[in-house]
Amino acid sequence: MAEDADDVVFLVGPPGKAKRIRVSATVLSHASKVFSAMLSPGFLEGSPSMFGSKQISLPDDDPEATTWICDVLHFRENVSHDVSFRLMEKIAILCDKYNLEVALQAWSELCLQKWQKRVVEEQQCKTLMNMAAIFGSQDTFWTFSLKLLWTYPIKKKLSRNQPNPLLPSLPNALFESIDSQREPMLQNMRQAVESTIDRCVRYGSDHFTTITHYYQQLHALGLWPPSTKFQELTIKEVYQAFMSFKPCDKWKGKDEDDPECSCSYSRFDARLKQAAEDAMAKQTGLCLCCFRKGKLSHQDGNCGSSEANKCGKRYRAPKPLRERLSLSER
Repeated sequence: MAEDADDVVFLVGPPGKAKRIRVSATVLSHASKVFSAMLSPGFLEGSPSMFGSKQISLPDDDPEATTWICDVLHFRENVSHDVSFRLMEKIAILCDKYNLEVALQAWSELCLQKWQKRVVEEQQCKTLMNMAAIFGSQDTFWTFSLKLLWTYPIKKKLSRNQPNPLLPSLPNALFESIDSQREPMLQNMRQAVESTIDRCVRYGSDHFTTITHYYQQLHALGLWPPSTKFQELTIKEVYQAFMSFKPCDKWKGKDEDDPECSCSYSRFDARLKQAAEDAMAKQTGLCLCCFRKGKLSHQDGNCGSSEANKCGKRYRAPKPLRERLSLSER
């Protein structure tokens, strides 16, 4: 295969086991300022090979991730967006190292989308939030910040451990804000149960069968007693329990506001479902654009939008994420 004068050979991986990857200096220079500086005539570490192409050694980079990135940037036909979680981590590390957010954005979005419905484990959620921040994926960042809010009980605080030490750390204040948002939502849902029970007992004492039915369902759905159960349940579990609550047989075919029904004030299932819908309406993930401006929580002014342009012109910082996050521990 004839070599172009513009060709460069990357030697990726440890010496003796390095993989040779031929790339176009022009293509990579347009993709990243880091590559542009690396491939400039004054870059001292580049040396010509026996065939005339310039060689650059990248001993610390992962060969598989580097190959994938170079294939994407050169529009090669063999690129797959169905990559493993581990490979995505390695690609994110190189994306941050070489400042490739904009160049890889379309492909990274495709790769991240498949994980949005699969991942619920805490460390993977945190890693995907981290990758989303590196790739500039507003939708993925929003989705996994909401999953961390949605899938863990009050008594479980999010771990502050960094899942992958090679990825730049997200600030602990970010996870503290998610923890602090979860508790009041569950408390509101708990209060909905307690206030409706109180209303039933006070005003519906003549409907013993109905009240007994409600208590039995609360036990069966794991919602009773609320003082302890709501510490153990997630917002998702409480929501699903509320929405699956069945009305007493006496309510079948009746309208909630039927003025002729003497027990309309004790319609328990409708009140719980309304409380669930109200709680969901208040839930939102975190906006990546706001996060990059230092707004780590809704209290700090994070708008909570999942749309990239909601905050105005798309913010793109020119530096790698580890340098952008001077917010660290506050």
